[in-house]
Amino acid sequence: DYLIPAGIESPEYPEKRTFDLAQPLLKVRIEPRLPQKRRQLLSALFEMMDEDPLLAVHIHPDTAEISVNLFGKLQLDVLEQLLLERFNIQVDYSELSTTMREHPTVVAEVEVPFCAAPDFLAAGVSVRIEPLSIGEGIRYESEVSFGYLRKSFQNAVQEGVLFALKKGLSEQNEVTDVKVILTDAFYDSVTSTPADFRKLMPIAVHKALEMAEVELLEPWLSYELNAPVLYEKQAVYELTRMRGTLSNMEHDQDLMTITGTIPIDTSKSFADAFTKYTEGKGSFQTEFWKFLPCSNQ
Repeated sequence: DYLIPAGIESPEYPEKRTFDLAQPLLKVRIEPRLPQKRRQLLSALFEMMDEDPLLAVHIHPDTAEISVNLFGKLQLDVLEQLLLERFNIQVDYSELSTTMREHPTVVAEVEVPFCAAPDFLAAGVSVRIEPLSIGEGIRYESEVSFGYLRKSFQNAVQEGVLFALKKGLSEQNEVTDVKVILTDAFYDSVTSTPADFRKLMPIAVHKALEMAEVELLEPWLSYELNAPVLYEKQAVYELTRMRGTLSNMEHDQDLMTITGTIPIDTSKSFADAFTKYTEGKGSFQTEFWKFLPCSNQ
């Protein structure tokens, strides 16, 4: 994750921040073929995650299932091979599934009082969540001055916000396209610590998300399909079936090119299938476009 300044820093007020949470859009559950190698598998995955910032490993808090975020089947194949060759671990995994995002649609503001039950943390905050347009990312802003709340406490608040947005309202999907604003803070100069604010912020953000009418977003891709014209009817049928849009279609003698957009969830296995169907004469290339509201909400 990266922190990118989005504003002018003053000696009194913290700088505004934009959080870039770009991550792979697919995930897979993974487990060792031999159950006794679970700890060894986790150790290997975390070691590989240190080496590769694009690899993200998660452990479900309730089921203890291990999942890995990936860009596609090729990365999964490489991961499986590395685990076998470097660590002598054979693994089984689920089908690739799509990672969604959560997006608040209305402004929500909450206050968690100082030393509130049930956690009785020596901290209190007022937080406001504002929806941003899809594609704007995540922004954090503090309206509390450094003169009142020291920088170490302010940093702890930011860390708590980022942690909360990664868990999301469902604790399964990250939150995106949102501004989180710390509007007030309450503390005791003797007993309060940055850790109190770091623990309190996820509670406050979660309460605000409950009021923010969160919608679910799914990732969409832009695509370019190339194939002989004789496959046009089948290609158009498949693209439509997968909820794809057809922005443009061009013909060059016996070849055709179709461009458009398509949900990753319906098309993640289409490239291989289309290549096989056309006996290697067709191709389907994609890149990330943006997140859009799920059609089945």
